Amino acid sequence: MESLVCFVAVIVLVAMVVISISLRIVPEYQRLVVFRLGRALDGPRGPGVVFLIPSIDRAVKVDLREQERDAPSQTGTTKDYKVVSFDFRWSYKVLDPVKSVLEVANLEAVTAGVASTRFRELVHEVNAADLASERERIRYMVNSRLDEVTGQWGIKVTKFEIIDIVVDELSK
Repeated sequence: MESLVCFVAVIVLVAMVVISISLRIVPEYQRLVVFRLGRALDGPRGPGVVFLIPSIDRAVKVDLREQERDAPSQTGTTKDYKVVSFDFRWSYKVLDPVKSVLEVANLEAVTAGVASTRFRELVHEVNAADLASERERIRYMVNSRLDEVTGQWGIKVTKFEIIDIVVDELSK
């Protein structure tokens, strides 16, 4: 009789441990992209209680809140070969959690790279004297390029703003 009680106690304890590692509580502002044996399941999971199969399911958390990032200072050249340094800030929001995990490895680094490359291209089309007047057009063109690229990844760039553009007067 004692062995039966010990056996039931062990079974109950194991069941409680399995349930505790299988349940995830997902907040309202997050979703889980669940991979079962390496394959992504249809649609994100959450909010609320989500059940995962231990050692078969792997979950990746995706934050749905708007995020703001500052890009490190970049340099480029104008049409008249003046060196320009610029800083910018951008905000984004994840619209499709599954695409944002499957389509791009590091969405923040790739998005900042696309923005700085496009920024450099546009600055190179303008003379240094016209840079201040072209600032809004450059911002608009970079933002439209970001929308075009990041839309494929399930991400929406909500804001792109130029913090500073400085022309190096010592250049040619």
